[in-house]
Amino acid sequence: RDMKPANVMVGEFGEVYVVDLGLTKILGDPEGADPEVSPDPITTQHGWVLGTPSYMAPEQAHGDLEAISPATDVYGLGAILYETLCGHPPYGGDHAEAVVRAGRRGPPPPLSERAGRRRIPDDLESIVGVAMARDPNHRYPDGTAFARALGDWLDGATARERALQRVDAARGERPRIATLREEAAALRTRAGELLGEVAPWAPIADKRPAWVLQDRADTLELDADLRDLTFVQLLSSALIDAPELDEAHQELAGYYQQRHSEAERHGDRTAAARALQRL
Repeated sequence: RDMKPANVMVGEFGEVYVVDLGLTKILGDPEGADPEVSPDPITTQHGWVLGTPSYMAPEQAHGDLEAISPATDVYGLGAILYETLCGHPPYGGDHAEAVVRAGRRGPPPPLSERAGRRRIPDDLESIVGVAMARDPNHRYPDGTAFARALGDWLDGATARERALQRVDAARGERPRIATLREEAAALRTRAGELLGEVAPWAPIADKRPAWVLQDRADTLELDADLRDLTFVQLLSSALIDAPELDEAHQELAGYYQQRHSEAERHGDRTAAARALQRL
């Protein structure tokens, strides 16, 4: 019942320790009388109020010793996460009593208001909200449940970050694809001009320069087609990690819309229908 940032330490190998167990209550121990109050000036005692005000669960702030449970420490863990995300403890005040009174009155300001320019994901803010629910019965029942919820969120956040990286990689292909197709079109135009200047019965040597340009255009178009495939594969794999990722859907929609327009312009009904279906 004194979970706070100062009581959580990270060891040399990344292991995490909870320290300063002076206010620990052994649940189910009738002899578990409350220990002496720490002389730390930010630790307060008001009647049977024990703990650190800024991170104190409502039942602690009201001195309701019978209500102390693992959910009380869940509240403290939520308060630690609250401060981690926004840089401020949940409650503040000029002195300990003022902080305790603030905790008794109601919940702390929403994270979104305290975070400034930082954007707190809605799902993560909801996890903090559950951990810091006023009613202990509405919180995660214990630290394991809280950790599981946070771990699930972290897994989802990692998948989203990986998906966004793939979207960025796909976007990087678009300019190169456009350049390749423009270069190929220019080469074909020039090859057509050269062939137009040569009689059909002219020797092969006279036609070879145009054919070289056509071959080069074919190579560029093949490269563009392969990059097109990479573009679609990157976005498709992003949607496997994050099916609702708007950025990936928007990129694919723009791509298929462009392919549909190009197919219609060339009178290719099959390709136009296929692109429209994808779109």
